[in-house]
Amino acid sequence: MESLIKPSLATKYGLCLASLATVLLELMLTRIFSASAGYHFAFMIVSMTMFGMTLGALVTWVKRNHDASQVEAQLKSNCLYFAISILISYCLQIQVSNYLNAFGPMVWITVTFLLYSCPFYFSGRVISLCLTRFKEVGKLYAFDLIGAAISCPLVAFGLLYVDAPTLLTSASVIASIAMICFAYKKNASTNRSLFISALAVCLLFGASRMVQPSINVANSDQPVDYVKWSPIGRVVATNFTGVPVTWSKVTAIESQKLPPIPQKGLYIDWGAMTVMTSGDASKENLKQIAQDVTGIGNLLRPSSTLFVIGVGGGRDILTGLEYDQKVIDGAEVNPAIVDMLRTRYGAFTGNLADRPGVTLVNDEARNWLARSGKKYDVIQCSLVDTWAASSSGAFMLTENVLYTKEAFDLYLKHLKDDGVLSMLRWGDENEPAQVERMLKLAASALRSRGITDVDKHIMLVAAQFSLSDHSIGALLVSPKPFEQKDIDTILKFSKNQQYKLLLVPGVAAVEPFKAIIQDTAILSDPELPTDDKPFFFSPTKTGKMKSSLGEPVQERGLDLLKFTLLLTSILVLLTIVIPAYLMTRRHLGALKTTIKSAFYFSCLGIAFMLVEVGMIQRLTILMGNPTYGLSVVLFSLLLSSGLGSYFVQSLVDKGIAEKKLMIVSLVASALLTMLVSYTSFYVLPSLDSISLPERILVAVVISALPGFFMGWAFPLGLNYFTRENKEIGSWLWALNGATSVLGSIFAAIISITYGIKVTIASGGILYLLALLGLL
Repeated sequence: MESLIKPSLATKYGLCLASLATVLLELMLTRIFSASAGYHFAFMIVSMTMFGMTLGALVTWVKRNHDASQVEAQLKSNCLYFAISILISYCLQIQVSNYLNAFGPMVWITVTFLLYSCPFYFSGRVISLCLTRFKEVGKLYAFDLIGAAISCPLVAFGLLYVDAPTLLTSASVIASIAMICFAYKKNASTNRSLFISALAVCLLFGASRMVQPSINVANSDQPVDYVKWSPIGRVVATNFTGVPVTWSKVTAIESQKLPPIPQKGLYIDWGAMTVMTSGDASKENLKQIAQDVTGIGNLLRPSSTLFVIGVGGGRDILTGLEYDQKVIDGAEVNPAIVDMLRTRYGAFTGNLADRPGVTLVNDEARNWLARSGKKYDVIQCSLVDTWAASSSGAFMLTENVLYTKEAFDLYLKHLKDDGVLSMLRWGDENEPAQVERMLKLAASALRSRGITDVDKHIMLVAAQFSLSDHSIGALLVSPKPFEQKDIDTILKFSKNQQYKLLLVPGVAAVEPFKAIIQDTAILSDPELPTDDKPFFFSPTKTGKMKSSLGEPVQERGLDLLKFTLLLTSILVLLTIVIPAYLMTRRHLGALKTTIKSAFYFSCLGIAFMLVEVGMIQRLTILMGNPTYGLSVVLFSLLLSSGLGSYFVQSLVDKGIAEKKLMIVSLVASALLTMLVSYTSFYVLPSLDSISLPERILVAVVISALPGFFMGWAFPLGLNYFTRENKEIGSWLWALNGATSVLGSIFAAIISITYGIKVTIASGGILYLLALLGLL
């Protein structure tokens, strides 16, 4: 039986840095592939990460007979390979991408998967060696989690100053510093070789910065003028000169008669696009823009007050100015876009953000509106979507929180009595998916206010999109019944612009929309997006979603999810079935222990991810900015888990039985997560108007309380189940990682199907089920 080594402080620091580099690499790959290939790749990155790390852990399990000097050498060499492979994989993937595209997407995915699995393989070797070859597992696991936690604010705030490729490749420098920590000795010649190796990594890092990924944006061959990264996503500004870009086909035809003007296309990550118009545009150009379908709310309430949700390139602000709106407040969540409007392209837009009466804020619109206490004549939301994966994973789209029942309740609350909510989404009676869901939200918000004659408070028209055969639905909602003059205005405008009348009081009521406004049970509709199920854009029974260019986007996401499930199934087969067979075929007496330990660590892997993803989804709504989901929620959850792991090691050192501590850990984790699951949805909505520091404090407390006890279970289990058989430690770590991938997928599926609170509660239930592994 192997003897365990007492870890030095340098070893603990090395593990912390290796974990930091690993999670930093994973998060930056998520951001880069979301920008270059689509947000759906977030799940592939998670699977790729755990595939490489699990393979590394399994190799550690196979090569398990090492003395102290061999472990030290293994840590040093694998950490060096980890650092170098980050840079090599990055450069190779960029160089071969264009060639691989000719062979189809699955070839591209497979090669990319294998290339980037390499650094994670070496990372898995390093971390599994640390957690299975040394004593004080609790303290080592704490340093592992603390390193992972540090990566969260590093990404969130680092992207405000440098681009994603720079942060990605900087992980190699961090890994080289970890190598020095693992192998640093008082021997001068040894240290010299270490620093030479680290210097070589730094030189490779500098060379890699000369290799830049191609800038891909959907459906555009316009020359790129500027690229800016932020925690929300990459924004690419392109130059083009032409007639004013309008969404309505009729308006676009009329625009062809006008002189061309300079414009910029702003592409957020891979697909979403918004337009920035030159301040030199003529009155005729601006008038044509104002006549577009996006200006329909201003048409009903000119010379009043306007709130713009998702400013983008400033088109809705420009339209509001053309309708002589006296006060225009706009909220834009992406700091890169706000920076462009205020500074880099301020002069280009004619200082649009600084016009009299215009206020532009860098904030999530819904949260800012709740805190403002203001009421408006018009609230405008025009096709706001980005299809970008947040740094913590897919299916956490920023714009989902704009399209929930609670959000629509808030919009109506912040309208004046005769105000108008103007919402635009893709579709008409032939492609009703998005418009149907939007209409359900409006009808439910009205019925929540006790309004029964919903049909008198809603108008819906559809305009044919200028670039395809798809349509854009414009929904108008008012707390008071629309007056005849409003109806006449819409009828005249729709006739001139050739819009289809879908819902107009006393004039038109087209199915399936008529049935929705007549449905008195709309509030109990299970398909209604709520803060608990804020997935307006996720695959549903209602049909296919479209991007901001009107193209279907779900099929790709579903294909990637299926591909990830396939890879995960293979991963679980490799980590559970085959090793378990090898371990028990010669020792049948070990079968029972193997099954128990496998069950225990599988429950932990899935449960932790269910709680993590669920808390990020829920608390991001509270804080109002997806950046805080990473920098606050994930950080505090991982940090508190690390502190819990460190604390429980001190209890073990005092002689307290590990099994008793495991029971306390599992029960406390289960009770606290289930408590958070249900109380947060009753308590948090009342906190939407408190200040940001107060909301951050609430989020930290909510995530840290269960996190502290969740950090106990893994190190205690590793000690408990490896007491008689040290060699299975790496296998258990690999198994925990493989099931974590399943957990991330299950979290998305459960949240979409049953709600976020069920996702978090399911994690709690799995912590209780893990107790069966102790029987």
